[in-house]
Amino acid sequence: MFIAVTISGACVNLTYFDDIECPSRIRGASQSINRDDIEAFAKSWGDSLLGIKRNSRVNHDKIRVSEPFLLALRNRLIHGLDRPPAIIASFGYDDVRFNTHAYANDTVTLILDVESKRLSASNPQRGIVITRQTLINQHNQIVLSMLDNVLVQKRQS
Repeated sequence: MFIAVTISGACVNLTYFDDIECPSRIRGASQSINRDDIEAFAKSWGDSLLGIKRNSRVNHDKIRVSEPFLLALRNRLIHGLDRPPAIIASFGYDDVRFNTHAYANDTVTLILDVESKRLSASNPQRGIVITRQTLINQHNQIVLSMLDNVLVQKRQS
């Protein structure tokens, strides 16, 4: 049984700690990165360097995506999963790597690999899950990889 919640008016089924298999792999959605999104992100932070980097060695008009934009996009793709995890809190990231650059007009895909899970020692209604999260581009190159340590709600009995 899956419990549905409403987020922004839409009914969403969540993945609870009990539903997560270890090891397992989830292939998330893909998203094309467009120049307008990069520019809007940069403007929202008031610093064009945060969102727009020109790579003059390759092509003066080629816009490189910033690292903060990629982290935000990764979050968007996680929460856009068909059944996003019932995350209570994040304990932080480890082993964050920006392996190759992403550019405007690239398409990235989210891959989640569950590496470990355990019940919380302080609250049996919660568990700690560690996932390797990877964004790959349309050429199957790793753009971003990281470990995410999250506290996930167990299904109510």
